[in-house]
Amino acid sequence: MLEQAKSDISGDSAILRFELSFEVAWKLCQLLAREQGFEATL
Repeated sequence: MLEQAKSDISGDSAILRFELSFEVAWKLCQLLAREQGFEATL
């Protein structure tokens, strides 16, 4: 396995990827809930 030094940039990138993934998943859940007649707010 390759070893890489962790940097602030890679940590920031991981956080941004998580935020993007969460936002996409939340918007999908909202869409599906609205299609079923529920109101989804955060």
